[in-house]
Amino acid sequence: RAPIVFLVFLILNISSGNAFISFFSQHRILMKPLRGSTTADFRTGLTIISSGVPCKVLEFLHVKPGKGPAFVRTKLRNLLTSNVLEKTYRAGEPIEEAFVEKVDTTFAFKKKDEFFFKPPKDSIEDGPKIYRCSTVALGSKYQFLKEELPVKLIIWDEKVIDAVIPQ
Repeated sequence: RAPIVFLVFLILNISSGNAFISFFSQHRILMKPLRGSTTADFRTGLTIISSGVPCKVLEFLHVKPGKGPAFVRTKLRNLLTSNVLEKTYRAGEPIEEAFVEKVDTTFAFKKKDEFFFKPPKDSIEDGPKIYRCSTVALGSKYQFLKEELPVKLIIWDEKVIDAVIPQ
């Protein structure tokens, strides 16, 4: 009986155009969207994969010239190097979204060229998770780190790519 209910549930979700199958999201199984993202889904602040690296959309402009196909002109910030680049996509071209996680942590200690961060004491569940990153990922922000300073880490592909330090 359960497989039949699941199959009906799956068919209803697919036919309704849901981007994710809610059964899997309830059970914490990460699924790819059923409908891929395209340039029509661009919005400021969206994080995408461009040339294999995560980039944040700073600006975008849909252009429909009088002659020729429509295109989307974008300004992207590379999240690994912080460089800003301009890229043009064809309208409707599929894009890959980057799943970036923001984690609240506190700075623990520095060892050689690596910095170690731990989650706040009230959020430790199954033992402490220690995050590690290099001076390259932090840039010049490492100068402002002090022990027990709250820091928001930005993680992509299980690597720390940036940190937000309170002012």
